[in-house]
Amino acid sequence: MQEAKEQAHQVARDGKITIITHRPGERELPWAKFLLGPWAGEVVEDPDRSLVLPGSLVISQRPDHLKSKVLGRMRRLGSVGLFHVDDASYRSRLDAYGSFAFVWRTHYHTALDGLSVRQLPIGPRGLDPVPVVPLDAARRPVGERLYTWSFTGTLSTARHTMLDALASVDGGTTALGPVTDDTAAFEVLADSVFAPCGMGHTHLEAARIYAALELGAIPIVERRRWLDYFGMLYGTDHPLPSVRSWWEAPELLRRLMADQQALSALQRRCVDWWAATKARLAADAQDDVEQCLVGLRTPDVFGPLDKPAPRWRNRIEMLRQQDAVGLRQRVKSLGRPPS
Repeated sequence: MQEAKEQAHQVARDGKITIITHRPGERELPWAKFLLGPWAGEVVEDPDRSLVLPGSLVISQRPDHLKSKVLGRMRRLGSVGLFHVDDASYRSRLDAYGSFAFVWRTHYHTALDGLSVRQLPIGPRGLDPVPVVPLDAARRPVGERLYTWSFTGTLSTARHTMLDALASVDGGTTALGPVTDDTAAFEVLADSVFAPCGMGHTHLEAARIYAALELGAIPIVERRRWLDYFGMLYGTDHPLPSVRSWWEAPELLRRLMADQQALSALQRRCVDWWAATKARLAADAQDDVEQCLVGLRTPDVFGPLDKPAPRWRNRIEMLRQQDAVGLRQRVKSLGRPPS
């Protein structure tokens, strides 16, 4: 492996990967730079989605909208990677994956289990650069934090229920509406013991989880009876407390707050786990780049990506994110998926 890494650096003469974005102000750019580490090079905006460069990483929310001739050129080069972002509604067809030398994806898709796709957390937004080591605020003791829990952001059906349930827990604070000041939102998180992270309009995962982890607030996430999303994304040994219903959350918070020593240990565990997880993800991502540049990973040997999940699997993936009532309503409206 060390020989391959040295060869990779020799192939990439300037030791950098060009980052190509398809939209201005790309929110995932700091996360992509963190994952690339020393490989991160020049950033080029390509709103026409037509640029093809060897030794590059394309950040795209709709790779299925790339023209076939562009995908063909990428496939022939064999040194273009894809970072597929913001597919929270599972709308994008996945056929384009087979044209890239490696694929990273946010918003976990169970139909891609076992395939040559690296499925990644959304990562923090609003932090540039994404820190390698925990911020000083992440180490702030729980006993010095002003709020028992906090929520800043827009409401969804699940978040309405979440706030109704948590209203019985003293010491909470909310600031509802679009986040226009990341610094102010981060200051609230840095002063919070818990950060309840209810589902948005379509997906269980939100960037709020990772902002909380960066600032030492303990995220509370949702878990479906039919989908342990975060267990699949992180591994079942992750330390984040989870609830199947937000009406479980008040008792969970009170129980955790009753033992300050155990609560402090949980906070440290979450912060240390996230730092170690980020380091592992970056190492694995950089290995993708190295293998790509030395020709060990090309579309021709990429495996089963030429047979991506059929489109109806995307619908099912979105349905699995919903709560029980929403799921029944949507299944009834969609009908039975084709076999």
